[in-house]
Parts: sequence; C-alpha cells; structure tokens
Amino acid sequence: MNHTDLPLVSVIVPVYNALDTIVRAVDSALGQTDVTVEVLVIDDCSSDSTAELVTRHYTDEPRVRLLHTNSNSGPSVARNIGLEHARGDWVALLDADDWIDNNRLKLLIDSAMRHKLDFVADSYYFVTDQHKLTSNPKFTSLSAANQMIEMSGDQFIRWGLGSVKPVINRAFLSRTQLQFDPLVWRGEDFQFFISLFFHSARFGFLNTPMYYRSYIGESLSNTDRLSLLQDVTTVLSRQLTVAKSLPADNQSFIDALVYRQAVLADSMAMVRLKSWLKSPAQSGLPGLNSLPAIARHLLFKTQRYPA
Repeated sequence: MNHTDLPLVSVIVPVYNALDTIVRAVDSALGQTDVTVEVLVIDDCSSDSTAELVTRHYTDEPRVRLLHTNSNSGPSVARNIGLEHARGDWVALLDADDWIDNNRLKLLIDSAMRHKLDFVADSYYFVTDQHKLTSNPKFTSLSAANQMIEMSGDQFIRWGLGSVKPVINRAFLSRTQLQFDPLVWRGEDFQFFISLFFHSARFGFLNTPMYYRSYIGESLSNTDRLSLLQDVTTVLSRQLTVAKSLPADNQSFIDALVYRQAVLADSMAMVRLKSWLKSPAQSGLPGLNSLPAIARHLLFKTQRYPA
C-alpha cells in the first residue's frame, strides 16, 4: 500500500501546563504504524512553557501543528478548535498526560471500517506516576479479549464508558455538525459521546487495551472527587432533558441516564462517608438515609464500573 493510500488521522491533544508529559503523548501519536497522522496540539493558555517546548521540539516535524485558545477556556473549547482544523478521515482524542500503543489507530480504524461504525474505542490501562499499571485494564469484562462488539447508546451509558478515548469518523462529525459544549469543563467527553448516539451514531468497543491513562484517582481529595461526581451528574441531567425532548422513542436512553445518575449518587454518598472518616470534626456524619446508597456502592461497584 502506498503512503498516500493510508487513512489520515487527526489526533487532537488539548494541553494546559503539561510540560512533563506532552512530548510523550505527541511522540506516541507520531509513532503510529500503517496510518498517516497529523497531531493538533491545542494550548489552552498554559502558564508554563509547554507551548514553547512543543514549538522547539517539533520545529522540523510538519505533522505537528500548535494551535491556541484566546484565553484559558477549558478542554471543550480546545477540542473544538482541533475539530475545526482537523483534515483527517478520522479524529482521535488523546489527553496530554496519556499515550497510546503504536498500532492502536490502525486496529481501531480497521475495526470501524469492517463493521461500518461511526466511532470506536478500546479498553485502557491506568498508569501511576511511576509508569506502573495500577490494575487490570478497564472494561475488559464487557467482552472476550480482543473481541469487537457493537454497543447501543443505552449500554454505553449504563456501563459508564464516558472515560474512553474513541476514534471518530470525521464525515459523521461534518454531517451532524456536533461539537463539545464550550461551557462544560468536566464530563465533557461523556456529554459529547451521548450526543453522538442521539444522532444515531454506531459505536464499537474493542477489548484490546492500547491506551495508557495517567491515574490521578489517589491524588484527588474527597472534596475534588465529590465535585467531579457532581459535575458529571449535571452533564447527565442535561442529556436527560435532551432525551426527553426528542421526538423519537428514547425510553432506553432515559432509563440508562437515570440509572447512571443513581450510580453517581451512591458514589457521592460513599465519598461523603470517607470524608467523615478522615476528618470527623470537619465533615458531618452521613445520615441514616445514606446507608442504602453506601451499601449499594460497596456491593455492586464492580458491576457498575466494569473492570
């Protein structure tokens, strides 16, 4: 196959103060095999020298383009700038502190084309600051190893796949004119993916972990974790309003969104308990009405958040 026959993939990398990780992320995108890659790094007005590093390090690399937001605007605005400038047949999302295997884009795109999918994602590893894998890959219990399954929107929501980093057919995005909500800073991916399903997108999940996601769970305080869960709950509430307003029968979407909201409510009850156990004097004791939520979280966490 000639180089010009290979699919072109636009890898969108929003970045804010990622001096220590941005080169690793970009290099992993540039190292993809059997695809042609352009990497769009969108600097969200970093206060460190991230933008200067990208300019200096990739000055002789025409596949890397550095773009900028006008002000610190959050990941949604940065990703939208990437979408506006993307020239690829496919768009891949990559965070600035993560990286990918060198055959990932090829395998995902081949699977998408074979099954006529609009977007596709894989399982992923959590990685600590010491580059150690924290556990088994996420979502591997959803299918057999290395198996591709097509997944409906309500399944995607119920299983909480908002954290995956898919490859998306740009023709689908051009046809639907979908973008990230610029007002949403956290949970923006989940909201965007649900919007794809509202426009009848076909999604596939490949159980081959090829994405390495930096693990920040242990570094989040209970206050931060609670705030994050609240933000994602707000995102789901907005999408629930959209689902109810659509003319088509979206009861399966509605039920899935309500279920995922309930899961997050149980998680928030657990976080509040942890806050009290850590600082009884500063955090109020959770009420008795929180006990069923805490019990559900402890008993069913692995089913609700598939390993």
